[in-house]
Amino acid sequence: MRTQSLPTKELARHFEAIKTVSCSARFTAILDHLLGFEERAQPAIAALSITSDGCVLARREGDCGFNDFIGEVNDLRRNILGIAKVAGLTPQEAEEVHGYCMTKIMDWRR
Repeated sequence: MRTQSLPTKELARHFEAIKTVSCSARFTAILDHLLGFEERAQPAIAALSITSDGCVLARREGDCGFNDFIGEVNDLRRNILGIAKVAGLTPQEAEEVHGYCMTKIMDWRR
């Protein structure tokens, strides 16, 4: 079982910088879920899961299963690091944000 980690004050500051960047409704919903933002996009994402073959699936609020295909886990990583760069974070800060995000996703590859 995974424990839910809380962001440090430094990470929370990085999250706020990321929140100011405009992105698609789908990625906004993903970020809202991963970074604990108030839901800005509908439908909201309730959970994310990485399948054994590295695909990311989402479960929307009110759904009973992971019915939305998001893409490959490497694409999610690239997008998180990309938005962090646009938000002005250093590569190290972006990696910290990505690492935090990964704690919020059930990973079936392990």
